Amino acid sequence: MNLSRLLPLLILLPTLGLNGCNDTSDKEAVGKKPKRPPHLVEVVAVEKEPVSSAHERIGTLRSRRSVRIHNQEEGRITALPFFEGDKVEQGERLVQLDDALLRAQLDKASANSRQAKLDLKRIEGLIKKRAVSKDELSRATTALDIAHAEQRMLDIRLATPVSPPRSRGWSVSAIWSRGISPQKIATC
Repeated sequence: MNLSRLLPLLILLPTLGLNGCNDTSDKEAVGKKPKRPPHLVEVVAVEKEPVSSAHERIGTLRSRRSVRIHNQEEGRITALPFFEGDKVEQGERLVQLDDALLRAQLDKASANSRQAKLDLKRIEGLIKKRAVSKDELSRATTALDIAHAEQRMLDIRLATPVSPPRSRGWSVSAIWSRGISPQKIATC
């Protein structure tokens, strides 16, 4: 064997031997972490309970569907039985209007109807005496028919409520979107 090959081996062996004689406590301090005390643990009995998760978020909700409600009458609103977002069933009254003006018009139409009936009776009596023409009789008959029609129309207007659309489950928002409240005027 060649001495040049043995020389590094001869230097390496005594170095390894000297390292093996060193104190091992320095190696632990340099290479290993010190031991920590054990963790404290709390023991609790497990029970089955319902769990709920509630999250609070800030935002704005908008309905998927909106409905515009139009009334055929105008008048002073006396009652709004629902609040924004309430569910409304078909046929429920959304707004109560003051119907005093319609009732007064109905009273007037009733009076006109009674007067037209009296006029027709009077003209029929005069027709028998040939004091008036048949044209006057046809005018009186037409006036009575018109008075009856006006009376029926006002009866229908008083009986027709402000109602929601034909579908169920709509929420009320159209009325309050414009800030309408009782005592304000509703117009078409």
